[in-house]
Amino acid sequence: METIWIPLSAFAALMQAVRTAAQKTLNRQLSTMGTTYVRSLAGLPFVAAFLAGLLYVRGGGVPQFSLVFFAFTFAGALSQVWATALLIRMFTLKSFAVGTMLTKSDILLTAIIGSLLFSEELSARGWLALLVVFAGVLLMLVGKLGAPVLRDTGAEPLVSLPVVRTALGCAFMFTVSYLTFREATLVVGDGDFLWRGTWTVTIALLIQTFFLSLWLARRNRSCFAPSGRTGGSSYSSARRVRSVRSAGLPRSRSRTRRMSVRWDRLKPCSR
Repeated sequence: METIWIPLSAFAALMQAVRTAAQKTLNRQLSTMGTTYVRSLAGLPFVAAFLAGLLYVRGGGVPQFSLVFFAFTFAGALSQVWATALLIRMFTLKSFAVGTMLTKSDILLTAIIGSLLFSEELSARGWLALLVVFAGVLLMLVGKLGAPVLRDTGAEPLVSLPVVRTALGCAFMFTVSYLTFREATLVVGDGDFLWRGTWTVTIALLIQTFFLSLWLARRNRSCFAPSGRTGGSSYSSARRVRSVRSAGLPRSRSRTRRMSVRWDRLKPCSR
């Protein structure tokens, strides 16, 4: 069981890639925050059902929530919302593939910030593996842009590009969410990683859905207006992938470190 996080992490990463593709299609009909809202809202009933099944089969009950747990979960939930919004924002920018590659710098950021400010500990081999992965990301970036472009442009003008700034901001916010969610799973109780991870994700989705509902009700009420059935397949795909991915990712985080709504009830938010 000590290595169960490896296949779970790989599975969660696969589902994350599929979900991102579904969100890109969904964003053609919805605004950035509308797409972000659907991401949280649609996954909530599935995660809640998974939690209910877990409690029925394995027990564990309700944890004794603490202020520390809510603080970490709140920080993780909101930072994940901002990270998702920035990721979706990249869909509208040029060189989206470049931005996507740069978001993978969250791996190195997680290790650095986790070691400095949180309870993460990495061995020398772990740091070496991270540097190899990050070097691979840089090589893909060079291959995408071309070495002459990087040489002629320089680092400072490159960072000033909107897609680069958005991608780095996205990576940083995802890093914050990874680390704070992990800390939340460590303080939620003494249950196994499956119980702790599922409770953390459920509470996080409740927080995200609540605050995004308030934000959209104030800023973009058209999201809640009835409309036609446009885009049903994209919504269904995003909903299923979100629930499956959530079932894998919390377990890998804790180990190593959407009240349902029908599409035909949502009107595409104004862009």
